[in-house]
Amino acid sequence: MTVIWKYPLASKWVENVDVCMVRPVHVGLDPQGRASVWIEVDPDGDATNCTVTIVATGETIPEDAGQYVGSFVDGAFVWHVYLSISPVGVDQ
Repeated sequence: MTVIWKYPLASKWVENVDVCMVRPVHVGLDPQGRASVWIEVDPDGDATNCTVTIVATGETIPEDAGQYVGSFVDGAFVWHVYLSISPVGVDQ
């Protein structure tokens, strides 16, 4: 069984989580104006490592940024979000 959970974003976020992240479904500002990513998760699956990289328009995208998942506008800035998900214990 999968569900969608919201995770607030920071400029770079690395975290071991107690759920299996399956795939991102949306990036944007939540109703309170916080940048967030909504991810389909399997709460009964194996834990995963997740790295989120956010780059501004015109910045160099790191080679290990992962999969592009979306962009969002915050004031005068457009941010682009990349996500890398791997099983716990596997280097990214």
